[in-house]
Amino acid sequence: MPLTKLDDIPPVLHEESLHPFKFCFGEAIQEGLSYRNELFCRLYSVDETRRAQLYHYGCQLARQEAVLITVKQSTYSLWIGLRSPKAAFCIAEKASGKDFTLPHLEAAPQPIVEIDAERTPISLNPSPASEYQV
Repeated sequence: MPLTKLDDIPPVLHEESLHPFKFCFGEAIQEGLSYRNELFCRLYSVDETRRAQLYHYGCQLARQEAVLITVKQSTYSLWIGLRSPKAAFCIAEKASGKDFTLPHLEAAPQPIVEIDAERTPISLNPSPASEYQV
């Protein structure tokens, strides 16, 4: 199934299991990879301390573009589909030698539900059904 379908959650894959390649854009060599009949270009690579920011940005891009995230040892990378007009712009920016870093996001995503273990006891031994009144 190609990744042309818009999806809010990009797949996270082990980079070693994919098919990397190099290609020339302008005067610079770029890193690409093939996944499910789509070609992707590496936009960003970060260490594990910035992986939440990378994933958050990947989720934002995935609403409009085919993207995926890869993991290789302690490095996380964001890839964008080469068919995307945004990919051509980003590749040109990287090739020009300009500072091309991960956009600053206001805050890392917060969990949807926070559970306070002291206020929300969870019973591992549920009560018998006879105790419940319907």
